[in-house]
Amino acid sequence: MPVTYNKQRVPSITEVYKSLVESEVHLRGWNFPHFDKDTKTNFSHGRQSHTDFMHHTEAHRAYQSGLFVWRGQYWENSDNFTKQHGKSLSFVNVIYTVTEFLLFLKRYYERIAPDASIRFSIGMTDIKERALEATDWNSIPFTGNYTAKDSSLEIDREYSVPELRATAEEIAIM
Repeated sequence: MPVTYNKQRVPSITEVYKSLVESEVHLRGWNFPHFDKDTKTNFSHGRQSHTDFMHHTEAHRAYQSGLFVWRGQYWENSDNFTKQHGKSLSFVNVIYTVTEFLLFLKRYYERIAPDASIRFSIGMTDIKERALEATDWNSIPFTGNYTAKDSSLEIDREYSVPELRATAEEIAIM
């Protein structure tokens, strides 16, 4: 979200939607944020969509103020994944998700608040005792047991949009 609140930062809901579509990220066959053709709708101050398809369960809302909220379920919670890997997280999926999120924020805020400072928060819950797994066949398998000891992880940062524009990929790595 932009640090400075402006209820009408984006002049119309149509402009919110246009900015969302123009900012989409396509790194691996599933766009971020995902727009479900049956559930994408306007609400009083923005645009929203939710999806529950196969192992993708997610929702987002974008407000005219510039606030963007996304929430999703770990695809690693799917029955097929847990049967094969137990309670774990694919480290490749985590890297992709964070990268997609930051690339989207870079593109989105370049359009709606190019000189603003933004604050973003990424949180993961229900991670205690989840093991990191190398589930991608191109990945090098872990040789140790890396299991989360904490139940959640939250990262809060503030960046100017020009700074995000210049370093989004590097920020994703941190």
